[in-house]
Amino acid sequence: MRPSRSPLSQIIGATILLLVAGVIFIPAFLYWNGSIQRSVAALPRCGDVPQFEFSDQTGQPIGAKELSGTVWVAGFLDATKPDDTELLGSKFAELDQDLRGAKALTLVLFFIGTEQKSVQEYARRHEASDRWRLVSVPERDSSALLQTWSSATAECRHDLRPDNLFVLVDQKGVIRGVYTAAEPEVVQKILTDAGTLLRAMASKSAP
Repeated sequence: MRPSRSPLSQIIGATILLLVAGVIFIPAFLYWNGSIQRSVAALPRCGDVPQFEFSDQTGQPIGAKELSGTVWVAGFLDATKPDDTELLGSKFAELDQDLRGAKALTLVLFFIGTEQKSVQEYARRHEASDRWRLVSVPERDSSALLQTWSSATAECRHDLRPDNLFVLVDQKGVIRGVYTAAEPEVVQKILTDAGTLLRAMASKSAP
């Protein structure tokens, strides 16, 4: 029969195991965290997101204030340009489907000059999830909205039209990426960059 270990020896053994684990895992965690921060730093900083306040397809308020503290993607649909509408809308639907049950990333699609009823029908037709917020922008507000977003994204947008873009916004309301819907693999690129921001948020909140 093996002699039982004394409480002191058990404590010493446990302490040694914890120290060994720390030596192994702490450097690995620091390397992982450092790589995330480097990836975040590599994303552009295009300026602050403009202030806005509307309501989504369910009637819930949505604006820069409500979205603060989250990572989100904005897009702009102009109903007078059906080809662009179909392209951008289909990419948003693909983003929503690829995210499946994940709720960390919010999708905000602005419908320029479109009635609320049409937006609600669009949401039903595309089976929009709770993360996909569809916003009807009245005609009287559409020019001002596009102008403010055009100015906010100018540094990264270059010659891309503001009404056919995806815009990635971090939890501090800073624009971190501008993408055209016509770009190959645009959905995967957005998911990759958004994932970088979300992992950085998770690493900062980790104990």
